[in-house]
Amino acid sequence: MRSARIALRSVTTEILKDADIMRTDDNVIISGIPKIYLETSALNFYFADDSPDKRDDTVKLFQKIKEGKYLPFTSRFTIDEIEKATAEKRNMLNNLIDKHKIDTSKIPKK
Repeated sequence: MRSARIALRSVTTEILKDADIMRTDDNVIISGIPKIYLETSALNFYFADDSPDKRDDTVKLFQKIKEGKYLPFTSRFTIDEIEKATAEKRNMLNNLIDKHKIDTSKIPKK
């Protein structure tokens, strides 16, 4: 019995080394890919030609998202702000959300 516990502990340790561990109250959530919240500014900087440093950093972030290094999600507040944008800007931002599979599934419908 003792050797089974030691083997299990060893396997668990190997799994946890590469995982991100988050604590919420009494729960432990293990996920290999960290989640990242994207608000309106982060989305807008992707198109910020007037601020090349911020644009370039944001494009790099979205490349990492595309590579699967982050699981992106957003909120109702961000979607509401996007809905107030001009049609051209709204289309650009919505296309960015779709292209990078930014999770909007937890957002309640209006």
